[in-house]
Amino acid sequence: MIDKQKIDARAKQLNTMAAQGVPLEDNADLPDTLYYKTLCLLYGEYRRHIISVEEARKQKLKLTKDYIDSKYAIDKYHDGVKAAMELDKLIAPESKFKGMSKQEAFERLLRFQAILNGTLSKYDGDMPSMYSRLLEELRDDNDGD
Repeated sequence: MIDKQKIDARAKQLNTMAAQGVPLEDNADLPDTLYYKTLCLLYGEYRRHIISVEEARKQKLKLTKDYIDSKYAIDKYHDGVKAAMELDKLIAPESKFKGMSKQEAFERLLRFQAILNGTLSKYDGDMPSMYSRLLEELRDDNDGD
């Protein structure tokens, strides 16, 4: 699930690291790296008196807003790709959707719905426990067919 509060918290963490000269983790993604490195440059310009405190604040505010907006957009894009891939599994010509059991089809649809809701990663691919009763009913229906 995309969480702007987590992105905001990460922005604050990167800002603190850049201000204190703490090295960035080796596994940081590209937006984090660009934001961190740009903050380091900004802090350096301020410390060398190349820019004023007002200008540094102004640039940092814009930089932080752009970082948060871009991270959010990237996360939305990745969620959209996941949803498209799941949808493709359902409707692609080579899809075995028509030959699936009710349970398999239901689980596929639940995965797709979880992606649309932004909750799939919360369950690590497992079906939410709230659906277990419905799945059990489907199993019972299939046993009776």
